[in-house]
Amino acid sequence: MVLLVDFAVFGFEILVIAFLGFFLGKFLHKAILLVFKRLTRETKSKLDDFLIEAMEKPLQTIVILLALFFLSGLFANLQAISQAISKYLLSIIIILASFMLSEIFGALLRWYYVEGNELSKFKMDISLLPFVRKISRVVIPLLGISIGLAVIGVDLTGVLAVTSVAVLVLGLASQETLANLFAGLALQLDRPFYYGDFLKLNNDEIARLEKIGLRSAMLEDLNGNKIIISNSEFAKQRITNLSRTYHDSNAIVLIDVPAWAGVKKLVSLLEKKAGAGRIEGLEKKSSFKIYIEKVGKDFFQLGVYFYLKDYEKFTIAKHSINEIALDFLKKKK
Repeated sequence: MVLLVDFAVFGFEILVIAFLGFFLGKFLHKAILLVFKRLTRETKSKLDDFLIEAMEKPLQTIVILLALFFLSGLFANLQAISQAISKYLLSIIIILASFMLSEIFGALLRWYYVEGNELSKFKMDISLLPFVRKISRVVIPLLGISIGLAVIGVDLTGVLAVTSVAVLVLGLASQETLANLFAGLALQLDRPFYYGDFLKLNNDEIARLEKIGLRSAMLEDLNGNKIIISNSEFAKQRITNLSRTYHDSNAIVLIDVPAWAGVKKLVSLLEKKAGAGRIEGLEKKSSFKIYIEKVGKDFFQLGVYFYLKDYEKFTIAKHSINEIALDFLKKKK
């Protein structure tokens, strides 16, 4: 009976300090954040706001843990809990500090992405920042956990050995995923092209690069369709970067014309429209050339060549040329 009563008292005391520690920690956390927000309310930069937002959850955990630590020391029956927390306090603080450092680093990257790139003299490619953030979110906490476990005397040799074997097995089972991962890493670091660049792929398709993720790259073709290519396949392709050439890019629009329509008249019409500046998106009138690409039994295929500085205007020029040809064919019927 006595043991049952002692156990009940012990459980009640645990519930009390857990309840008080949680709400005391939440109260202190809110008070600390309120002070920080008042101090930084008048600043123009968003950096302090990002830092406070990033530290909110780690700071809350630390405050609740400290509240539980001090409250457990007030009860004689819970001295063991207080001593256990005290014994591992340094390790716990190191681990929590690593998570907070990871969030602070993420806040700095976010600030640089939003406004720091324009204000800072130090310039870097902001398209790399999401990739750097993903890496830091894993590496920094892992380092903190390793150091925290080492502080309390945990031998990491066996853990590393088991982890290495597990990683090897997983690597063999997911070679394609790893190939995409390392190809994405190589593309991000090498930077052969940037987001927004127009690329000519192996199949002569032209698309604008939107994003390079960990496993795949996303592009958009000239018709607005999304193209998803695995990083390993994307990295192997022979790609022409039309946005990074030292001269104007050569563009071509193919038009199939029925033999009865009068190819020479259509060529003359297109050249006249180009000379008068009636083709939208066309930058250099002198670059406008028309050749017969193919002769069929009952049709001709015309190749309309012109140069562009900005390949984003290609869709506009193509649409304008096709509209002129379509109006010509309608009148011929």
